[in-house]
Amino acid sequence: MLKINSRIFIIFITGICLSPSNPLFANCLLTSCSKNEIGNNFYASSIFQDDISLEDVNKNILDLLKIDNLEIEKIFDVFLVSENKLTKTNKEKFVYEIQSDTQYEQNETFYAEGDVQILLPYGIFKADKVSYDRKNKIFKATNNIKFESGKQIVYANYLEFNLNSEKGSINNVYGVIDFRSVNKDLNYENIIFEEKKCLRKEKNLIDLSEKVALLNANNARFTNSFGLGGFKFDFSTITKWRFKSKKISFEKDKWKSDLIYFTNDPFNAPQFVLTSKDFIVKTSNEKTKLISQSTSINFDNKFSLPLGKRTISDGQVNSRWGLGYETKNKDGLFLMRSFDPIKLGSDFILNARPYLLLQRAISGDSNSFREKGASVISENIKNDIELGDYFGMSTELKGKVFNFDLNTDVEIKTFNPNKFYDSFSFDLNLVRNIYSSSKIGGLVSNNKCVSKNSNNIKLDNYSIDLGIYSRFDQDDVYLGYGTKLVNRYALTDKKLSKDYAIFFDIGEFQGKSLLNDNELIKETRYGTNISLSHKYKIADFKNNEAEFSKQFKNTPKLVNQGLFLNANLAYGLFEYSNDKSQAVYSFGIGPSFTYGKFKRDFFDYTEISIIPEFILKNGESPFKFDDFNNDSMIRVKFKQQIFGPILFGFQGNLNLNNNSTSYGIVQNKTYSLGVSRRAYSIDLGYNEDEESVFLGFNIFNFNFNKLSDKF
Repeated sequence: MLKINSRIFIIFITGICLSPSNPLFANCLLTSCSKNEIGNNFYASSIFQDDISLEDVNKNILDLLKIDNLEIEKIFDVFLVSENKLTKTNKEKFVYEIQSDTQYEQNETFYAEGDVQILLPYGIFKADKVSYDRKNKIFKATNNIKFESGKQIVYANYLEFNLNSEKGSINNVYGVIDFRSVNKDLNYENIIFEEKKCLRKEKNLIDLSEKVALLNANNARFTNSFGLGGFKFDFSTITKWRFKSKKISFEKDKWKSDLIYFTNDPFNAPQFVLTSKDFIVKTSNEKTKLISQSTSINFDNKFSLPLGKRTISDGQVNSRWGLGYETKNKDGLFLMRSFDPIKLGSDFILNARPYLLLQRAISGDSNSFREKGASVISENIKNDIELGDYFGMSTELKGKVFNFDLNTDVEIKTFNPNKFYDSFSFDLNLVRNIYSSSKIGGLVSNNKCVSKNSNNIKLDNYSIDLGIYSRFDQDDVYLGYGTKLVNRYALTDKKLSKDYAIFFDIGEFQGKSLLNDNELIKETRYGTNISLSHKYKIADFKNNEAEFSKQFKNTPKLVNQGLFLNANLAYGLFEYSNDKSQAVYSFGIGPSFTYGKFKRDFFDYTEISIIPEFILKNGESPFKFDDFNNDSMIRVKFKQQIFGPILFGFQGNLNLNNNSTSYGIVQNKTYSLGVSRRAYSIDLGYNEDEESVFLGFNIFNFNFNKLSDKF
């Protein structure tokens, strides 16, 4: 069971209710109005054809609904399945109008036929025919049902709702939900929906990427050591989904579908489809929950990957099974199995991933543990193993603590009690956003999910985050804790992009000494890091396509072809309680080159980057884990399409320090082979120095405005 930013997801079923407009959308646009005695609201009268008079019908539909005390907003409450109901929030402002070619009453049932339109405060609902059974209180709509609310669109061919039982269904549903414009489209600010923010989540405050770039290139903890742990799907990055279902049933506080499909791909046939069986959305204890008994993902209609009891979530979702390779803690090849998240109270989610350590079990020994009774910083030795050593586990705890986002990763290397002395390690991070702002085209935007992929619109993002961190028994750090202030600014324009970052840090650490691997030292550390990077397009090849289309099967956006100049400037300063300090200045400048549209099948995409980087350093750290880099180098990156969606990549650092034992050697060499598609990408990589294999997976977000035919 997964929980998301509840209210906004359910909007795609509000095909009866919502659209961007003045809250009194129905007031007098297409008809005359009269002022109601209750409050100051206007209720619009329905339009009748010339051959039907008020005397013939006796009462128009709105008068009938008022007489019957019909609370039509209950239908919208059911569709919303929200803990915050329209009936609880703004009922007195819920006004609407019904228009059609013909309206009549027969056998206590009112009918509206021919180009039926229901104009509501938040949207327009259309159908060929609408009926309301006054006796049984059953509302029906049939044929060519369409709902439009800004970028939110829903199509269906049949809708039925019983206002007595508050149950109903909608058939053959197809549409689009756009999370980024939900608040605007629904005009619900400060009423129902909380703003969906896409602020950067810092999961590793000790090793922020800008600081890592200043540290020693051969520091093992900063090379790629990810296990091949199965696919990870971060569905929260996708703000626009197409969906379809043959039938969705709903009742008070719940709706369900036997089978529903979602895709992020704007074109048919979609390359990425998420299928959910026995899909239920329900509200309980003032929280909205999504439950899918069986979820799978289909790639290009060629193979399917089961995810189990999963569905679209605010966080990452893992595949059930995974195969990995990592030597430091797992002795090589291992098999992984993910389970359903465990909800702890109302604010915490626990994810557990046990391992079967295949290579350790087959070899009968392990190199992942130090000798019992030895120093906590001593080197690992070869150990005999027992049955409990065949298994390990990683766990992740996420939640909210005093408005801080909590993320805790715990690694258990063995379940053998005799090795518990060297079995556990963890990282803990608490992050709270203090301030954030976004601008599009120079205008302030409430949308925090601004894409940085646009080449035509100027985008500005600024944020300040406060973080608290802790680490135990990882990467030459035995114990560390502290706090960090993180400031970031990013700008993207037609020819220029900037990324600026400033960090202030204070922490207490116990770790391995830089000068003596067998010595454990403890110091307080005060730090400042500044990172400034620019990328400027100095030559445009002017052969870019004018518009992204279905013909682009292997890229999620138009390739920004050209010759670029890249420059970065970085500074780091650490002061320690033993009066030692270190400072480093780093400056890099060099070209990058991108050519090809990635449209043809052979060698239609090439990316090359060559950036010389020069280092000037004063002093040194007392710790081994955070000593700044002293080696100037040339950073090289290369990526080339081979055939169709297949990409080959390489990156490495050529050491230029003639006083270094690594002079002239390419360090941190990483090779990759990937599949790049319009809707998703898969990358398999290998780091030669660390002998580590890693797997990367991405799904892409599209800001498409045109709705393709039903997929």
